[in-house]
Amino acid sequence: SLARAEFLLNLMFEMKDAGHSNIEPDSFTFLCVLACYDKAKMLDAAENLLHQMMDRHDAGHLKHPPKTIHYNVVLNMFAKSRDANATSRAENLIKTMSELHASGHESVKPDVISYTSLLKSYAQEGRSQD
Repeated sequence: SLARAEFLLNLMFEMKDAGHSNIEPDSFTFLCVLACYDKAKMLDAAENLLHQMMDRHDAGHLKHPPKTIHYNVVLNMFAKSRDANATSRAENLIKTMSELHASGHESVKPDVISYTSLLKSYAQEGRSQD
């Protein structure tokens, strides 16, 4: 369940922060939590997790930065969403990915999946305006 996934992620953060260097969320951990957010249709929480991942990495509290695949999960959530701002949020997320890559974050770069998800957002937006 989502509550248990969030609890375990926070527990791993607390253990890492308390000095247990062998307990740290990794790429797969974050993908699992993002999958829970996707299933629960929790766009804001998923987007916030991306920011939290990058902030923790930049502060030296997380070894593994978010990768393109993490951003693509959120972009796909926008593509499936009925949120009125989903398309503009997806565009902003792709812009953020490009900026991160340009600033030296090699693990984040829009790819064909990123842009296809944005195209799906455009299609979804068109259907909602009909």
